[in-house]
Amino acid sequence: MNLDFYADNYYGAERFLKHFCLQKKAPALPFLSELTRVFCKIPYENATKLLKVRSGAEGAKRLRLPEEVLEDYLRFGAGGTCFSLTFFFHTILKNLGFESYPVMGDRSYGMNTHCALIVDFVGEKFLVDPGFLVDQPIALDPLQDTVLRTAFNTIIVSPSPSDQNYHFYTIHQNNKKWRYRLKIKPVDWEEFYRHWTDSFSWSGLNSVVITAVMGGRQIYFRDNHLRIVAPDQVLRQTVKNPSELETIFGIHAPLLCQALESIPSSGDSSVDRIQNEAKI
Repeated sequence: MNLDFYADNYYGAERFLKHFCLQKKAPALPFLSELTRVFCKIPYENATKLLKVRSGAEGAKRLRLPEEVLEDYLRFGAGGTCFSLTFFFHTILKNLGFESYPVMGDRSYGMNTHCALIVDFVGEKFLVDPGFLVDQPIALDPLQDTVLRTAFNTIIVSPSPSDQNYHFYTIHQNNKKWRYRLKIKPVDWEEFYRHWTDSFSWSGLNSVVITAVMGGRQIYFRDNHLRIVAPDQVLRQTVKNPSELETIFGIHAPLLCQALESIPSSGDSSVDRIQNEAKI
């Protein structure tokens, strides 16, 4: 599949700019920051990916390309996983004259299980990570840590002199967690496509996962558990039903219910737990 062809299609990028009332500008760091901040309004979620698997689609037909991602966001409040979000943001940047390329990341559960973008300005590289909902570009310094303080946590990107890559950490209430190893070598679109299609067989599709950044907080859902990360505390609660998820995330409850029902059952499934708790 020629992903570069789709990256040249400006329709999704134009609709994104129009919907969020963004004016075209010359490529510059302040404009990149504005685009990154606005793009983070689109949530991370794998419900739409689960529904692609449920539909029986195979290969390239499983991929949610920019126009589909934006259409589902506008109609249902949906978003995407790191591959669809990263590719969508790349098409926006490319059509606005930015130089960006995809890179892969290794997480605790496997190599090449995360992706992001590197944006090149003259003499400087910036990490843009739509899948992690990082709302600002992060300068990559090969000699020292880059520290980014967000509304609810701190991000540290540390260079790794031994292999010229980087390590991505988060800190919340003095708790430092390693998130992934960022490999800054560009991958071509053929390799990106291969990792994207491979992702449909990963174990992460055994539950619905949603993450959003709202009101200076990170809100994370998995199975029937909700975690809200605020600057000074972490709140946890049990979600009663998909309608409550719609209230929290703005993603339509019928879509979430279909995704929950599509998960292979292994005893008490996610949807069973949610529906059973709704009766209590």
